[in-house]
Amino acid sequence: MSTLPFSAFKPIIYGAIYGLVLRGIFFGGTKGWVWGYEPMSIAFIFAAPITIGALTVFYAEKQAKRTWLYYIFAPWLATLLFMIGSMVTLLEGSICVVIIAPVLFPLSSVGGIIMGLILQNSSKPNNKLQAIALLPFCVLVLESQIPLQNDIVQLSSSIIIQAPRETVWYQLNNATDIKEDEVPTSFAYFIGAPKPESGKTIIENDQRIRKSAWQNGVYFDEKIVSWKENEFISWTYEFFPDSFPPGSLDDHVVVGGKYFDLTTTSYRLEAVPQGTKLTLDIQYRVSTKFNWYTRPLAQYLIKDSLDSLLSFYQARSENTVTQ
Repeated sequence: MSTLPFSAFKPIIYGAIYGLVLRGIFFGGTKGWVWGYEPMSIAFIFAAPITIGALTVFYAEKQAKRTWLYYIFAPWLATLLFMIGSMVTLLEGSICVVIIAPVLFPLSSVGGIIMGLILQNSSKPNNKLQAIALLPFCVLVLESQIPLQNDIVQLSSSIIIQAPRETVWYQLNNATDIKEDEVPTSFAYFIGAPKPESGKTIIENDQRIRKSAWQNGVYFDEKIVSWKENEFISWTYEFFPDSFPPGSLDDHVVVGGKYFDLTTTSYRLEAVPQGTKLTLDIQYRVSTKFNWYTRPLAQYLIKDSLDSLLSFYQARSENTVTQ
């Protein structure tokens, strides 16, 4: 066994390096270092962490006998190092890292346990190592037969605002100069999603359009398809080639992309004794091969963001009334 300083960390580093190399291969499109496989795949998100954990334990056992606790938790360190390396090298953004972390850590433990069992019961573990190292590519061949699942989801959220409908309506259509601290920090904003900076309705070519701008240079049009003064507004989205500048959002969660899209948004204003009940309805698409995981996650993040936006309009409208 090596006695060099920090030699105990070598297996963890080896596991992390494998993950980074795999992430480079699974870059997406034609940009990959080799073939450009998609990272939003079962092969990468579910098979890769198993392999990272297995490799970590394999190289650790070459140094010394390890415990079951090591099999379970050492792969977490390799996975964490891989995640940090992905962000530092700009292979991955913070949003996607946080989204897939709940999958990566437990599956890396699964890989560590599997390799621990192999090492305890096999006289030729090197053969098993080769098979596990190729696991993501074997899964990739199988999943090529699985189509993307397209789920259209409708979400709704409401808030009571102590202001008349006319005031709330004005704020909906003239939300300019939004300060960052005016929009409460939801979890989505915390992990890197941009916050809104303005949303103003104008007339353009005889069409009502709401011009929307967000942090990091994000901008797009909201084409109003239904309008009833002080009562109801609904729009669809129009995105442009430069609506999402490089680095403004992770490629895998860009709105209007392969995996996620917003379709319609509407606001309903109802007069109530306390003032106005403002209801926000949004429809969006989630398209992955594992919507059983991404759909509830997207639902949580979007619902959290909706509540944050409603709180912003509540504060703006109520402050206007008290001024």
